[in-house]
Amino acid sequence: MTDTTFLEHFEQARRSLIANMFCRAVRDGAETVDAVISSVKGDAQRRLLTGDREQQTTQRLLLSLLDGQEALAFAQRTLEWEKLSFAEKDLIKRARAEEYKRLSMRARPATEKQLSFLRALGCHTTPSHRQHASELIGKYKAR
Repeated sequence: MTDTTFLEHFEQARRSLIANMFCRAVRDGAETVDAVISSVKGDAQRRLLTGDREQQTTQRLLLSLLDGQEALAFAQRTLEWEKLSFAEKDLIKRARAEEYKRLSMRARPATEKQLSFLRALGCHTTPSHRQHASELIGKYKAR
């Protein structure tokens, strides 16, 4: 379940709540896309009655999107995700974490510690970001 287009409609802080609502529907027995959507819709309607204003806004947005193609695709991906074993899910999560780490490192300049270590290794290349510095360190250490 890697496509998060549907979740992008929601504030970052609310995306895990929405994803968990879909997962809970499947874990509670929904076996089809329509059943997942129906369960999430009922959950959202219940939450409208008990949540604060911000939560109600999120649930209203969710309800407005549930009949769209993105919600249907997300429900299908959730069904597929929930069929995976714990080990399969763990492997996918670890791979995602590594990719997010690399992306984060590419977005930030090399640290002074990295630059000092590269100089000590005899590297004269100025890394463009932390990931590049890490790659250079690995290359020079392997020599």
